[in-house]
Amino acid sequence: MNARKPRYRGSLFFPLLLIALGLLFLLNNFGVLTGNIWDLVARFWPLLLVVWGLDAVFRREGIVGPALLIGVGFVFLLSNLGYLALDVWIAIIRLWPILLVAIGLDIAIGHRRSPWWSLVGLVVVLALLAGALLAYGITVDRGQALSSEQISQPLQAASHAKVVIEPAVGSILIDTLSGPDLLVSGNIRLGNAGQVSQSYSVTGNTGTYTLRRTGTSFVGYPFGTAGEWGWKLGLSAAIPIDLKVTMGAGNIDLDLTTLDLSALQVDMGVGKTTLTLPKGGRFQGKIDSAIGQIEVIVPPGTALRVKADTGLANINVPQDFIKEGDFYSSPAYATSASRIDLEASQAIGNIQIRYATGD
Repeated sequence: MNARKPRYRGSLFFPLLLIALGLLFLLNNFGVLTGNIWDLVARFWPLLLVVWGLDAVFRREGIVGPALLIGVGFVFLLSNLGYLALDVWIAIIRLWPILLVAIGLDIAIGHRRSPWWSLVGLVVVLALLAGALLAYGITVDRGQALSSEQISQPLQAASHAKVVIEPAVGSILIDTLSGPDLLVSGNIRLGNAGQVSQSYSVTGNTGTYTLRRTGTSFVGYPFGTAGEWGWKLGLSAAIPIDLKVTMGAGNIDLDLTTLDLSALQVDMGVGKTTLTLPKGGRFQGKIDSAIGQIEVIVPPGTALRVKADTGLANINVPQDFIKEGDFYSSPAYATSASRIDLEASQAIGNIQIRYATGD
């Protein structure tokens, strides 16, 4: 008696990809979806992850991989469409135990591998992920006693400063100090996520200041929300500053409206970076982000040129911006005395440039 050979299940990835692209082009041709078709492709790219996950379910490749692909795909899709704040990825970093649940379910139903059992396991994992994200948004930091540390660094004899700030993870808000005597001042919420080290030295007329978190762990970190900034710092507006901010995962909000910047560098791993440009001034800056969102706010009277490296990201600029290759310029950039040059690199996610409102 011949053994029954297992039935080969071919991949549905490329057929579903062709169907999705065909529908996208069709809807664009009929005006249902407006805009540049390749901008639409960049916006809807997370559907590739969803299709990949569904294909893995069809081919009975377990639960863990498909659940991750589909869950991540939907999160990015909702973010690209403006329905979800990307800082939810900070919560996902804390939700790694769901992987253990997925692995357990995968082992439990392994001996009865069928599309229905795989689908049941997938639904359970995705429902658990959705519920955990919802609970995170409601209960995180509630009832948690967080220690804090006050930061204060006098200017001393410096007439120019290089400032390096490295929170590692969490959230940081940087704006302007009101007094002329301090270079940096503010408050840092620490919780149980490591310690803070700082150093300052003055060589000639240049002060070099470094503030960083050490001994950081993602486990138990109190990320907080946009209204509960982990680090809230002010910088001096009395002298020019070279500013560098490095974050592994979290939120960065830089309100540079009244600062005198001579250079800017922001390095973000996973999360959202919001940059409000100075009113006036002239400098070059660079923002690098792997996964997340970059938002640049342009105040009245400030001219901006952005060189964008979008990878799989989508970019949105004001309608009056001029596009030349990878460069996007505000109308008065060529003739303005106050202009800023930025390099914005976003591998996966979204780059948003907009004018400030309410000014």
